[in-house]
Amino acid sequence: MDSRVAQLIADIQYETSIGAEVDASMIRNDIVSLFGDVPSEADRVALLMTFCATMGVVKKDLASQGRDVQALEAARISQMRVFFTQESSQSGAPDPGELARVVQREVEAGRLPQDDPFVHAAAAGGRIVKDAATAAKPVTPRTSEPTLPRKGWWSRTFGA
Repeated sequence: MDSRVAQLIADIQYETSIGAEVDASMIRNDIVSLFGDVPSEADRVALLMTFCATMGVVKKDLASQGRDVQALEAARISQMRVFFTQESSQSGAPDPGELARVVQREVEAGRLPQDDPFVHAAAAGGRIVKDAATAAKPVTPRTSEPTLPRKGWWSRTFGA
């Protein structure tokens, strides 16, 4: 695990163990700044887990105060979509097939609801890319059969 990710998680665990109030905004900002820099999928998954756990704590806190949590949940999902797109863009432009794989991984992990419209859009994009890849047949170079040398007008006229 990347040392920065491990340090962030250790800091959060320490703060919660001593009963300190956790600054969710700071944690979110740290996760956002680290997400594009970490080298492995395992590190990104750890950051996603940390993000969701932090937002879950904030959501519980807001609900206990009788406040509406719908806006927070919408913001969480929106940020997750940004993370997914960023993760599928590791090689430059977003890769629809990779986006579909990442989104499916998150659905299976329970961090994204199956009925989220982004899930369906990512899956459709992945299918389109997969179908295009399987439908594209490699172009075989045209082989020309050897032809006999043609006699041009010079050869016909002068016999050479």
